[in-house]
This record gives sequence, C-alpha cells and structure tokens, in this order.
Amino acid sequence: MVTVGGATNLTTNSTIDGASGFTFNGTFTNTAAGNRTLTNNSSGPVTLAGTVSLSNSATARVVTIGGTGNTSITGLIQNGSTSTTSGLTKSGASTLTLTNANTYGGVTTISTGSTLLANNSTGSATGTGGVTVSAGGTLGGTGKVGGAVTNNGIIAPGAGGVGTLSTGGNVTDGANSSWSIDLSGATADLLAVTGNIDLSAVDSLNVTGAGTGSSWLIGTYTGTETGAFDTITTGYSVAYTGGNITLSVASACAPGDFNCDGHVDAGDYASIRKQYSDITTGAGLTAYTAWRQNFGSPPGAGSGLGGGAVPEPSSFALLMLSLVALTCRRRGR
Repeated sequence: MVTVGGATNLTTNSTIDGASGFTFNGTFTNTAAGNRTLTNNSSGPVTLAGTVSLSNSATARVVTIGGTGNTSITGLIQNGSTSTTSGLTKSGASTLTLTNANTYGGVTTISTGSTLLANNSTGSATGTGGVTVSAGGTLGGTGKVGGAVTNNGIIAPGAGGVGTLSTGGNVTDGANSSWSIDLSGATADLLAVTGNIDLSAVDSLNVTGAGTGSSWLIGTYTGTETGAFDTITTGYSVAYTGGNITLSVASACAPGDFNCDGHVDAGDYASIRKQYSDITTGAGLTAYTAWRQNFGSPPGAGSGLGGGAVPEPSSFALLMLSLVALTCRRRGR
C-alpha cells in the first residue's frame, strides 16, 4: 500500500497504475480550467481520504473517476472555491464507493458498466444534486442519495448483501431499466424513497437470493406511485399500495384467474389493469391474453357477462358494471 500525505492537484487527466493500493490522505483538487478524469487501473484499492474539490473557481466542473480499479472516496466531496453545481461521474467497469456526507451540488452520473455505492451513514453521498444512472450502470449501497434519481440502468440496494438504499427525491425508471432485489430469509433489499416512484416506462424487477415466508417489503414512498414493473422474476408478484411496494410469492392460481377467486371473470381484468399500466405489449399483453383465453372458466362458474363474450380492453367500464351485477347475483344465491 502506497500512502500519499501531501496535497494532490488534478491539472491534467491522470492515471493510477500498479499492483499496490494507494491512499491519498491530503486534499485532492481539480485545478484545471475544465473537466478532468482520474483513471484508476490499479489492481489494489485506491482511497481518497482527504477533501476532494471538484473545481477551484466559480465555474462548475465535472470530475470523472474511471478505470478498471475500485475506488473509495472517504473524504468530503465539495464543489470547490465558489462554484455551486460541480458534478461527479463514474465510468469504467469498476466500483466507486462514497462514504461521506458530501456537499457538491451538480449531477452525479453513473455511466454504462459502472457501479456507484452510496455507503454513507449521514447526509447525502451524492451531494444535493440529482443522480442519473445510465443504461448498464448500477446504483447501490446502504446509505442515502439526496437528490432525485433518474434510473436508465439498475438500482440495486445493499452492498454485498441485503440492505436499504434511501433517496431524498423522486425515483423515475426509464425504458429498459430494472431493480435488483436480493432476498435473505425474512429480509430483503429495500429502496426507501422520500418522494414519488414512477414505474411507467418498460422496466423489470429481478429477484435473487433465498427468502423465507411469503412476502417482503422492497420499496417505500412518501408521495405517489405510478405504473408497475412490466417483468417480474417468475414465481413472484408485486403489490403497490399505501406507500409500500411488497413482493410476494405468486399464488398457484388457474390461468387467467389473477385475483385467485376460482373464477376467470371481470374481476381478474380489474386486477390486470391495476398491476399493468399497458396491456397492449410485454407482460401486460401476456396477462391480458391469458385472461381472454380463459374467460368464463371454470364451466358453469359464470363470467358475469351474457353469452360468454370476451371484452376488449376498451370495454373496461362495461366490465366493471358487469362485475357489480355478478356480485349482486352471487349475494342473492
């Protein structure tokens, strides 16, 4: 392990190589008149333990931590000088771990193939700005990110095990994004959002690990929840209600019987529409097709609609009226 005690100035794009790890105990400052990249290709760990200043002027700068080696920044990350919106980018197929209550105000970007772990115990690991996860990038950790999160890649709470990742702003999933949730006994990874969760885009939920019991809390939100996961690991279902996102072991119900009441009828259509915002493509279409193909079963159970006709998605209002009629008829028996 090599220890550097004095101040380090990032005047040009710089690279760290070698088999030994490096610890920089002094201040680390971007003194260039522009954005700069620190590439860590060391096979040992690299730690920036002193204060990191992303700019040395009133102009906002961006510092990129790249390379194939893992980097930890345990020192305070600040804007630097009088700049207020300097940013941080993680690039390269490696992991950047942030453990301090950082104060920089710009955007934190996690590039394709990169991982950023917010493992702070107080404040915000990513300062006060927003976080953008690029396609193929991963945001994880057991701490908190202060700003809104735009997820075009992967959100994976925890760090090497089950854990809770918190956000101080809204979380919005982009197209082809995903959440990765690990189960361990009665506990699971959790994303705790102070704000809204938007799952309207085509996204997926990937579940790994071994759980005990039948349900796990995997998300909380203080605002509103919109949309639903379009693809969920086989064997599980998800409920979105009351500020909670709950993962459950999927019931072994008959095809098309999504509310598991023993009848494939209008009530199952309502269940499908509650879980899927779009039933014309993807998992929503698959669910709708299964309901349509099995509508009215088992024979003699009654569908609530005369003649056994299968409604189209546009007939939702008619279906609800039929469901009410069916309920009244059953109560009268």
